[in-house]
Amino acid sequence: MSVDVQQDKRLIEATAPRRAWAAAEVGLIVLVFFLWGGGLPPDANEAHYLSKARHYWDPTWCEGDFFLDSADAHTVFYWTFGWVAALLSLPTAAWVGRIAMWIFQAWSWRRLSWAVAPRPLFSVLSGALLILLLDWCELAGEWIVDGVEAKGFAFGFVFLGIEALVRNRWRAMWLLFGAASAFHVLVGGWSVVAAGLAWLAAGKDRPRLIAMLPALAGGFVLALPGLIPGLALSRGVDSVTSAEANQIYVYYRLSHHLLPSSFTPQKYAAYAALLAGGLLLCVLTARAGSVNAGLRRLWLFTAGGLLIGLAGMIIFLATQQNPPLAAGLLKFYFFRLSDALAPLATVLTLGALLVGWETGRPGMHSLTLTAAMLLAAAGVGLRFADRRQDFRPGADRQSLSRRTHAEYAPEAIWNSWRRLGEWVQENTPSDARFLTPRAQQTFKWYAQRAEVVTWKDVPQDAAALIEWKRRFQEVYGPVGWKGLTAYTDDQLLALAHRYNVQYVVIDRTRATRRLGWPRVYPVHPSDNVHFEIYQVPRQSAVQNEIESGETPSRNQPTERATR
Repeated sequence: MSVDVQQDKRLIEATAPRRAWAAAEVGLIVLVFFLWGGGLPPDANEAHYLSKARHYWDPTWCEGDFFLDSADAHTVFYWTFGWVAALLSLPTAAWVGRIAMWIFQAWSWRRLSWAVAPRPLFSVLSGALLILLLDWCELAGEWIVDGVEAKGFAFGFVFLGIEALVRNRWRAMWLLFGAASAFHVLVGGWSVVAAGLAWLAAGKDRPRLIAMLPALAGGFVLALPGLIPGLALSRGVDSVTSAEANQIYVYYRLSHHLLPSSFTPQKYAAYAALLAGGLLLCVLTARAGSVNAGLRRLWLFTAGGLLIGLAGMIIFLATQQNPPLAAGLLKFYFFRLSDALAPLATVLTLGALLVGWETGRPGMHSLTLTAAMLLAAAGVGLRFADRRQDFRPGADRQSLSRRTHAEYAPEAIWNSWRRLGEWVQENTPSDARFLTPRAQQTFKWYAQRAEVVTWKDVPQDAAALIEWKRRFQEVYGPVGWKGLTAYTDDQLLALAHRYNVQYVVIDRTRATRRLGWPRVYPVHPSDNVHFEIYQVPRQSAVQNEIESGETPSRNQPTERATR
């Protein structure tokens, strides 16, 4: 055997255990992610994202649904994953997407964690602490590891980009952030801004700008599939329409993510505590002599992300007397990256501190490591136990009735809702359109039929966003949480004909009366005590009113006897 062959054999033998160990760590991180986010699908955003992805590949699915027919903001995600949702059932597609996303996130997170704290299994602990701190200390409702969506894959690329930054590979970083931007232009785009701020502050510890230009250009090209659809969302509308859409988006629909005045005092306190804890860890790490150039670059990148969040706060305070200007700026999610980077930098700095204490202060190392392990185990365990206690999917937990009376137990309502969806699939035309209860967001998931409008399924393009609010206020504004039976039969019939609706779903947990129309579901009242479906009559005395374009009367209807 030649010397070269022997050297290659020894190299393979030495590399194989390391690869096996790395694969085992990735598997353990995936297990942590599963314990955290492995509830029944759909999770909070999965019905929203996967329905859009399926419709992207199969426009005949739920054809005529207002949200699904609106502009596609996350084209790369729909293009790369929509075919899975079109070929498989939606629950199966959700699991395929989750597993793929978790594996990618776990692999990229392990690389980042090892770049800062190269110790076996710490990446598993740091991954658990990351999702735990983000859940407990988020300011603007952001997350990383939950149901499958474009943002989850984008953060996988961000992890790889930060790892490249820590290892002083700036050119690779720009390309990876470009890939993140392709999946989610705001996640990747703000990462580019934070990296730019880090580069400005790095001093001599940085490459020359001219040396990075090819990589910057390459990253920009990679980002274009995410950037172009984002820019197109306001194309073809005038400034007045765009301003109105921005205010709907920021003040009416997504203030919990975008508007600092909507963040609760508890969230501000938790986020401030996280920042204070992270700063303390930085000081302790510096005293332990564990600060190297890579960790400094991580801190600079984190500072850049926090400055973006601070800029959002300043914009909010400076534009309170100018809502159109505020909305036009705050719609860009200034707090998305800062929400993620605060826990990310904290747990990785903890890793660097533990490496420094390993030989210098072994007692503190053991005590701190044990406390971190107990905290991570308790947090993930409590999340898993909570899901075992209430096993409903996250999207249904978020939206369906939460009454605790025995007849209206959440699990019973959810089971009734699923049965209704199965009946609709089997007994109504595939092109039927429905008016559905306000307190739900999973009708398309279970029933696979088009809806007029829902609160969760908000379009992204300006013109459709204005139409969405008009529809939502017309359908649900007069009735609020009282349900569609707060309309008279004639009012509801006029509304149904206006939107070419064939069926109306009634939430019996909120309804005050029954409709005087043919009830097609349930056939026997005892089969489903929580929901009903009525078929819309074809003609009525109010047809002339509909054709004339007049809005049906919204006077308070009188109560009718329950039949």
